[in-house]
Amino acid sequence: MTHNSGDSGLCFEIWFRRRKSQDTYTLQAGSREVKDAWTKDLERILWEQAVHNRALDIAQWDLECEFNNTDHRTELNGVERLIVRRGQPFTINLHLRSGVYQPGGSALNLTVETGPQPSDQYGTQASFGLTDQIDTSRWSAAVTSPPGNMVSLSICSPPDAPIGRWRLTLGQVGRVDFVLLYNPWCTGDVVYMDSEDKLREYILAQDGIIYRGGWKYPIPTPWNYGQFEDGILNVCLRILDMNPKCLRNPGKDASGRRNPIYVSRVLSAMVNCNDDKGLLLGRWTDDYDGGVSPLSWKGSVEILRNWDTNACQPVRFGQCWVFAAVACSVSRALGIPCRLVTNYNSAHDTNSNLVIERYVDENGQLVQKSRDMIWNYHCWVENWMTRPDLKPGFDGWQVMDPTPQEKSEGVYCCGPIPLKAIKEGELTYKYDAPFVFAEVNADVHTFMKRKDGSTKNIISSVNVGLKISTKSVGSDRREDITHLYKYPEGRELRYDTTVTCYQDTPMSHYTTICRQDTSSLLGYDATGLAHLYLGSFSHSSLQILSNSVRMEGKRCCTAIFRSLQRCSIGFKSRIWLATQGHSETCPEATPALSWLCA
Repeated sequence: MTHNSGDSGLCFEIWFRRRKSQDTYTLQAGSREVKDAWTKDLERILWEQAVHNRALDIAQWDLECEFNNTDHRTELNGVERLIVRRGQPFTINLHLRSGVYQPGGSALNLTVETGPQPSDQYGTQASFGLTDQIDTSRWSAAVTSPPGNMVSLSICSPPDAPIGRWRLTLGQVGRVDFVLLYNPWCTGDVVYMDSEDKLREYILAQDGIIYRGGWKYPIPTPWNYGQFEDGILNVCLRILDMNPKCLRNPGKDASGRRNPIYVSRVLSAMVNCNDDKGLLLGRWTDDYDGGVSPLSWKGSVEILRNWDTNACQPVRFGQCWVFAAVACSVSRALGIPCRLVTNYNSAHDTNSNLVIERYVDENGQLVQKSRDMIWNYHCWVENWMTRPDLKPGFDGWQVMDPTPQEKSEGVYCCGPIPLKAIKEGELTYKYDAPFVFAEVNADVHTFMKRKDGSTKNIISSVNVGLKISTKSVGSDRREDITHLYKYPEGRELRYDTTVTCYQDTPMSHYTTICRQDTSSLLGYDATGLAHLYLGSFSHSSLQILSNSVRMEGKRCCTAIFRSLQRCSIGFKSRIWLATQGHSETCPEATPALSWLCA
C-alpha cells in the first residue's frame, strides 16, 4: 500500500503482488478522517492475512518412530523407521527455526504420495492442511501441542488408503518416508478383526504349526513365519512391486493395494513362479538337484531372503505347505489376518466337473494316471476380510491358495473365496469357487478295468475333505474347522448345498447330484429336478434314484422322462435307471426306457 500526494493527499494506491502479475487499485477518500480510518482497517486486514498465511519455518522434525510403531503394533519390525497402520493417527514433532506456532495464525500444507505415478484420481496422492481435529475418514492433520517453537502434529490416513511406501511432504522443505500397512485393529478397515486373542495369533505370532501326514494321524510340523524378522517387510513390499500387474500399470496397481482382495490374489500368484518372478518353484518328485528338498525348510525367512538377494529368481523347491507358509508370512507382514489350513484327502479337479475319476485293476491298484487326483493332504491359507463385492453374509475367512494347480483368469492363482460360499455351494462367487468346492466335496468315481478290456463303475469308499485343520488360537492344539467348509455327511443341508452348486454350474459340468439319500430334494420343482438329472449324462453313467422320483410323485417322473425323450446323446454306454414301478404309472417312461436301452 502506498500514499499518493495528488488530489489533496486523499488518494492512495493498494497493490497486490501475485506470482506473475501485480494488481493496483486507486482509492480516494472523501476526507482526511475517512482516509485515516481506511488506512487503519486495511493495515489490520493485511496484517491478519499475512499472519494467517505465515508458513511454519521448519528446522527439523522427529518421527517418534519408537512411540508410533509401538502404538501401531509394528515395533517388532524395528523402530528405526516409521511403520504405521491405516485409519489410525500417528504423531510427528516439528521444531521451528524461527517464530512460534499460533493456532489459527500458522499455515502448513502437507502432501502424501505413494507409487511411481501418484494421482488424486487413483487415491495415491492427497494434499491437505491443518484442521481443528483429525478426520479419520480421509487424510488429515491437526496440531496437538500448545503454542510454541515445537509443534506436535497428529496425522491420520483413511482406513481404505493403499498400503505400501508413502512420501509425506511438509510445506516446501520437509520430506518424510513411511510405510503404511493394513490395520485389523481399526473398525473402519476391511480386515478388522474384533478379537485381541485372534489378532495375537493371526497377525503377531511368528511361530506356528502346519499339519501334515494323513487324516488318521495328522502330524504337527513347527514352522517359523518370521514376518517381523529384519528386512522381511521390505521383501514383502518388493513382492508387490514385482507382480506383473504393477509392471504393466504401476499407478493402477498402487491404487489396488487399498483392497486386500486384490492383494491376496496378487500374493496367490507371486508366491509361485509359474507366470512371473515369483518366489518358489514347485517340485513333486524325488529329484531336488539344484535346490533344496521341500522337507528341509523350517521357516519362511530364508526363502524370502534368498529370493530377494538373488535378483528375484525363484527359490528351489516348494510343495503345498511351503507355498502356503510363505503366503501366510507375507499376509501377516502386510497386516492381513492369516492362518494356514490343511485339508486331508484333498481332491484336485482339473475340469471343474466336481468329480474325480480313478481307474483300478481287478486287485484295486491304480492302473491309469489322470490329471484328477486325491492328495493325502493339501495346504492353503485363509485371509480375513470383508467382501463388499459380494452380497451380504460372505465376510470373514477367505481361501487363498498359492500352490500352482490350475489357472484362474489365465494365471496360476486361486482365491480369495469365502468359506461360506464353499459351504453353501455358491459356486458363481469370486474367485475360483468350483475348484475349492471340489477340493473338499468332489465325488470320487472309481472304474475297474477288467482283463478283457471292459470297464465297470464300482462304488468308491474314498471320501474327500476330511479333518480340515489349523492351529488353535493361543495353543499348539489342532483345531478342526471342517464344519466351516461343509455340512456333516448325511444331513439334509449337505444335499441342499450340492443342489445349489449344481444349479449354479454350467450344464456341461454336471455329473451326478444324488448320493446315498435324496430326501432333501423334496420341495424342488419337477423341472428343476429334470434339469439336474439331465446333467448326469457324463462319464458313461446316468443315475436317477427312484426314491427321489417317488417323493415328487407322477408329475416329477413325467417331467424327467419327457426331458429324456428330447435328449440326444452321442455315446453308447451302459446306463442305469432306478425306475422301479414308474413305467406303469408314467406312460412317458416306456419310450424313454426303450430308447435308452437300445
